Amino acid sequence: MKIKQIKHTNNLFKFMLEEWKLIHPEHYGEELDYSYWHTQRLYFEAIEGKKIIGGLIGEFFGGVLYIPEIIVAKKNRGKNIGGSLIKKAENWVKTHRGHEVFLYTGKNWTEKIFYLTLGYQIVSEVPRFYSKIDFVLMRKFLD
Repeated sequence: MKIKQIKHTNNLFKFMLEEWKLIHPEHYGEELDYSYWHTQRLYFEAIEGKKIIGGLIGEFFGGVLYIPEIIVAKKNRGKNIGGSLIKKAENWVKTHRGHEVFLYTGKNWTEKIFYLTLGYQIVSEVPRFYSKIDFVLMRKFLD
């Protein structure tokens, strides 16, 4: 056996899809719905006039949205722009059969409080994560 790193290839994805079709029913009790399990990247931007003042990037997979990036222009913070971006993303998740959103944020950052006020819960601490800074994993289950 030989293991090698490859670039994006249809052969590997074809193999993975065919195998998932076989084992999906035993793990999830239903036939594979590829559209539900296909990663979708989401992009939301907040605009004032013609200027971007905030943005959110997400990855949706299997009913769960991961938010790796959300940022609001420094001079526009405290105006519920971040909350509006999160709410827009959460609503998108709900309309696409999703049930959860999760993200990481710095353990000692003020953004942690912001997410707590939006109903996110701390799941775990992640010591020395990005750039060796302590982070927390936060999640929110959607109705």
